[in-house]
Amino acid sequence: MSTTSPSLSWLHIVPVGTSQLSNAGWQPGQKLPSKRQLIDRLQKGDPRKASAEFNGLSYFIDAGQCTHVHLLVTNTPEAQLCADALAHYLQRRHIHVTKAPISGLLPQPSSGGDQESFRRGIRQFREKIFRAMNKAQTRKQNVLLNAT
Repeated sequence: MSTTSPSLSWLHIVPVGTSQLSNAGWQPGQKLPSKRQLIDRLQKGDPRKASAEFNGLSYFIDAGQCTHVHLLVTNTPEAQLCADALAHYLQRRHIHVTKAPISGLLPQPSSGGDQESFRRGIRQFREKIFRAMNKAQTRKQNVLLNAT
């Protein structure tokens, strides 16, 4: 049951990790599951257990305090897959979803990143958060950062 006026608009800024994959038993080096498989886990199982991002949003969704979600997604196939599945699931719940790519957040050279690109990625991440917050505030939205 909603505890807020339906006219209020709430934006949640959500960095997307890969909890959906690890919670599904996926290991690095294995073939990625399909988007459909991740969506099915969200729809048919307990979405709070399937996704750290959804778990962080669930209280606000249940309270009627989540009308918009802005996903910040690293430029890896894993994070993009998780973001796509989560976006689909949230949209089915009538939540407006937008996504913004983040590059350079791979701190280890073995992961394809280096220290300078990681610093640039952190700056880009921060700027995308501020940009989304500023846009939301001009639309008179309440803004929350979901840092799972």
